[in-house]
Amino acid sequence: MAAIFVLSLDMLKDLYASLPPSATTGSLTAEELDLLTHTDLAVLLPFALISGLYGVVALLFQGATIHFAAVTFFGGMASLVYFYRRFIPFQTGVTLAYAAVFIAIALLGSGIEPWIMLSAAGMLGSIIVLYLLADLVAKVYRFGWWSGCGAIVIGGLVLAAISFVGSMMLTWLLSTLIEAIV
Repeated sequence: MAAIFVLSLDMLKDLYASLPPSATTGSLTAEELDLLTHTDLAVLLPFALISGLYGVVALLFQGATIHFAAVTFFGGMASLVYFYRRFIPFQTGVTLAYAAVFIAIALLGSGIEPWIMLSAAGMLGSIIVLYLLADLVAKVYRFGWWSGCGAIVIGGLVLAAISFVGSMMLTWLLSTLIEAIV
């Protein structure tokens, strides 16, 4: 994340400068944008570490929900540990590939064109990643590709439901704490 931020900062500044004035009203000012260029490593490092920790936890939850769907709904025959041994390297490679593409486009382009290229690359990349992940799930759990795709979709729905319930519980807890303080 820190590398993406540092290496794409010029592209962000160029994009901001190329936007019409109405698009930047009420958003980041030019002075605030200039502050980003003077961001210290002491600020970037904790941000990168927190982002990495969040990514690891999210990856573990995503893998667990895909495993749950594969075993429960599609009769998959593999352990969660075996799935993690195949899934984590795959997702790590995907993350690094997306970061490399983002950085390459940011370094090579300027203005609005990089955002168009990033959108196109992101859409195409997502289709390829879904296909490859469904294939990986199908091979790990020894069933067809469509079942692998179904396990990913159902796992995503389970993850979304858990996220929704968790956010509702946190909102309730925060409002209860605020009421108790006031």
